[in-house]
Amino acid sequence: MAKRTAREQMVIRNRRMLIYTFLLILVLLYAAAKQETGSAQEGFVLDESDMWCLILTNDRYPASGDDQAERNLQEIPGSSQQVDERVREPLMEMLEDMKDQGLKPVVCSGYRTLDEQELKEAGSGEHSLGLAVDIGSGSCGQLEEAFADTPEGAWLGKHSWEYGFILRYDRGKEEYTGIQYQPWHFRYVGEKAAEYLHRTGMCLEEFYIEESLYG
Repeated sequence: MAKRTAREQMVIRNRRMLIYTFLLILVLLYAAAKQETGSAQEGFVLDESDMWCLILTNDRYPASGDDQAERNLQEIPGSSQQVDERVREPLMEMLEDMKDQGLKPVVCSGYRTLDEQELKEAGSGEHSLGLAVDIGSGSCGQLEEAFADTPEGAWLGKHSWEYGFILRYDRGKEEYTGIQYQPWHFRYVGEKAAEYLHRTGMCLEEFYIEESLYG
């Protein structure tokens, strides 16, 4: 067998290096995909202490006076609206972070009594829990689906879960929620649940089904 020249040996080494590099990339991509899949499949560990902010109210489970009994309300600074005192801090942190980025979020609606809620939006008791807010852009005019396309709406849709809030009535979830898409309506569920719902793409009703929380 003829002895390979130095040039031929270099070509062979380069080819081997390319093959090794390609195989290494495949291994790394596989490991990353496996880790991402495992993370997405990671379940939610429900703690009873979290249930105060996971109360579900809809047509099937209307809000009651009992749901309001343990609510201590606090006013949102710069607004006449109120929320549950446990929600005020994460809400203010979220709003301040938005303002720091030049956005102009306005809380148009917070807590409502059951009577006010029924007059405003029959079939949903979200606001009567003190855990939900309607947020507008710059001012509180007519809340419309177009809010989703404003800088404020886009930011909230992307980041609200980081503060424990979810877009409660998302597009495509009407069969579960019974409420049309409302890109302005955000509900506090706690950081742990918000992260899980964001990661899995579930709405609160789907979460209740998965956790067998329906009575």
